[in-house]
Amino acid sequence: MAFKYATQTTAETNIVRPQTAPSFKALFETSFESPVVLDDKTKAATFIPSSFRVFIRNDQNVDTASAIIFDIDQKLGYGYDDDMIALEEVEDALLDLGLEHFIYTSHSHTLLAPRFRIVIAASRPYYPSEHISVRAAVLEQLDEFLGGRLLKVVDQCWKTLRMV
Repeated sequence: MAFKYATQTTAETNIVRPQTAPSFKALFETSFESPVVLDDKTKAATFIPSSFRVFIRNDQNVDTASAIIFDIDQKLGYGYDDDMIALEEVEDALLDLGLEHFIYTSHSHTLLAPRFRIVIAASRPYYPSEHISVRAAVLEQLDEFLGGRLLKVVDQCWKTLRMV
């Protein structure tokens, strides 16, 4: 099944370019398998797992989303040091749950303060009106599998449509 998504040349622009990969796996292999390390993260291209009716990134222009993304942005000393989740733990949970996915580290990732993004393929494209229910269901299942620790460290941006 073709995987529809969009990109921005940098996060500084709101103009999106529609893209299609032959599959979710092909998207990973062409765009995420060999990460590019940049000194200036404002120059990094942005990946948005959505298709747009109008090629300007805002909530009203989202047609459908094709993946579920959770941003894990853990920092030492913020009250959840004992609940930190390693990327490998999430990887194991996703494999055990049988969810097609990939994980990539963010620019500020360290072993002491893991920061990464979880990208899970949706079983079908979903509409903006389904955004919260689809993501909440997946997050609940994954959090339960990880002993209730994921909800403590996941960035709340998962609730906003513009983060699709």
